[in-house]
Amino acid sequence: MSGESLWSSPLVLAILAAAVGLIGNVGVTWLNSSEQRKLEQERALFNDKLESSKSEAARILEVIKTDPEKAANNLKFLIETGLVSDRNIQKSVTEYLAKNPGKGPSLPSSLPTGPIEIDPQFNSRQSTGLPRNSVSRVYRQNLRMTLIKPFMMEPTSSG
Repeated sequence: MSGESLWSSPLVLAILAAAVGLIGNVGVTWLNSSEQRKLEQERALFNDKLESSKSEAARILEVIKTDPEKAANNLKFLIETGLVSDRNIQKSVTEYLAKNPGKGPSLPSSLPTGPIEIDPQFNSRQSTGLPRNSVSRVYRQNLRMTLIKPFMMEPTSSG
């Protein structure tokens, strides 16, 4: 055996192949863990922004549950105190209030408290020509546009 090279021994080649495989696995594991850590950090930042956005939306919705003049003052208060941190929303609300001084968007402060009477003869298909669930869908879309439209930015012409 002294005449043969050590590199031609099957045992040495097996140990060398195992070492290369181990180094490759360690590298892949390290890369996966670092990418997973980055992904979790990005996910946490996204969730923080989402929660912040939800709380701002809830705050805005709560302060406009009054008459239009008080709603305008409440929105102005939110902007001035920094309780609305999203720059786009701040700009949109500020521009809306500048165009409509003393007239903020408003919602009723609560739902009716008395019993609601429904006419048993009412059939939404006869009155609107739409299926029943389409009536509620149209109502929801109209309500969304009523709430969101005042804050939508109008396109500006460049030129």
